[in-house]
Amino acid sequence: MKTVQQWARFQVVVTVVVVAACFGQTPVDLGNGFKPYGSYDGGSLDSVSLHDGNFLLHLPIIRDYLQRGGRLSPQLLLYLSSHNWIGSSLGGHGFWTLGGSTLGLSMTTQLAVKRTVIIDNESGLNYTANPPTTLTTWDGASHGLTDISGGNQTIFQTMDATGYRVLVSNPDQYGIPQDVTVIARDGARYLGTWGGDRCSKPVQAPPYNVGGYAIIYDNFLTSPTVCTEQSITQRMVDANGNQMVLGDPAAAANVDTMGRPSFQMVGSFTSDSSQCSSALPFVNAVLESYKGPDGAVNTIKVCLGTLQLHTNFGVANRAEVQDAGNNVPITAQMVTTIVLADGSRWLFAYDTYANVTSITLPSGGSINYT
Repeated sequence: MKTVQQWARFQVVVTVVVVAACFGQTPVDLGNGFKPYGSYDGGSLDSVSLHDGNFLLHLPIIRDYLQRGGRLSPQLLLYLSSHNWIGSSLGGHGFWTLGGSTLGLSMTTQLAVKRTVIIDNESGLNYTANPPTTLTTWDGASHGLTDISGGNQTIFQTMDATGYRVLVSNPDQYGIPQDVTVIARDGARYLGTWGGDRCSKPVQAPPYNVGGYAIIYDNFLTSPTVCTEQSITQRMVDANGNQMVLGDPAAAANVDTMGRPSFQMVGSFTSDSSQCSSALPFVNAVLESYKGPDGAVNTIKVCLGTLQLHTNFGVANRAEVQDAGNNVPITAQMVTTIVLADGSRWLFAYDTYANVTSITLPSGGSINYT
């Protein structure tokens, strides 16, 4: 048993400030995830940042079989960051909202490149896209990108010493790149796409009827639609050429170099509460299926419960979540139980801040946090 002081939740006061030219960077004291310049104390289950006290839980739920060379080894983790609360405001009224990385499943292969796309319908349907701004990794960390292709906007690099490079290519009929390749420091490549299914077409305003007489329009103007796209990884290739296909439609099957099934999860909801153990009211459960090295299908069950949120930060001019109003959620759905394929279970308990207070291990041991 061990105790971790999660004092960060009482010390961190989050102020949301919109700054136009921040290059996609997240303030060092507010960001989630592991920092390349950070120092951490912990082990294979959890870590605490020695810089800002952020508590990071990273439980290995499923470990994939190693590939040749050992460089490709995706894992399914149960991940949480204690930087969960956001200071928000609406109409001059300040309040707290739950955000960040609450406890949930995360694949270590998750790399998403973000960009914004604009659809303008003023002179016919027209798409434009801004260059990629950030790379988000499995731990929720955002890494700002900068162009290193001499203004061509085709090669980008992270600016925080993580060493990722992002290459965009294959422009469509609008000149918008469709494919993205992320190259890690160890030479591994993550190939993916943004896909062609973007924002919906801008909605045209209805003709106005003033005094019973319809206005005649000779030119219909609408505001552009702006959305954020995130790339999807479809294939991983290490520096030696070993690969894993993770959902590439151009591939015959989702397999690795040796022909074994790639580690992919297929989920479905269920109302079955059997083996779900928690003091929280049961909401539903998710069945996550995956193929093992032998091709057999295994299933894990993720049970969810409803947590009543209640805070006492005591910050002036900022209402606690239970007093926020403005339709701010005062409950959250939390992972309470994970039933593994062999029937063993992980159990979780929380305080009213949505922080984990105890974990029961599949072996029967427990970890308590205060």
